[in-house]
Amino acid sequence: MELNNLRCCGVKEITGLSYTESATKAIRQFGDLTYYRQVKQYLGSGHSETVPAPMENFRYVMFTQANATGGTATYGDRFAAFIQKHKLGALIETPYNMNPNSGNNVKVWLWTVDHPRVKALLAKLRKEPVVDMAEQVIAEAAACGGPATISF
Repeated sequence: MELNNLRCCGVKEITGLSYTESATKAIRQFGDLTYYRQVKQYLGSGHSETVPAPMENFRYVMFTQANATGGTATYGDRFAAFIQKHKLGALIETPYNMNPNSGNNVKVWLWTVDHPRVKALLAKLRKEPVVDMAEQVIAEAAACGGPATISF
């Protein structure tokens, strides 16, 4: 997932949301790209250090969900539901409309980010370990007497 700049400095766009496994992981990635962002600072003579570089000087975030005709994608719906469930800011949602470039149906959300509430939720989530889905499947299979490894 990426958080991209638009020409207006008060609006960002989330891209790659469809590649994120869950809304919880998406909000964690959002936190990593905003509040916990780090960059390399070059000190000269080939030396550098990684320093905090939070980027929360924006109010709105746009994200989309695309569906081919008859498609069943829900990644945008799930992220929007997560934002609403945790009261992370107001959302405006468009209906599906056809994208003339791809022929897919696309809808857009505009999220008014409540930074203090998002940061509070992230503080709680950062105390919980991030579980990789493959590791979870292996653990559940092993607990049921199944194989301890899985090939993909």
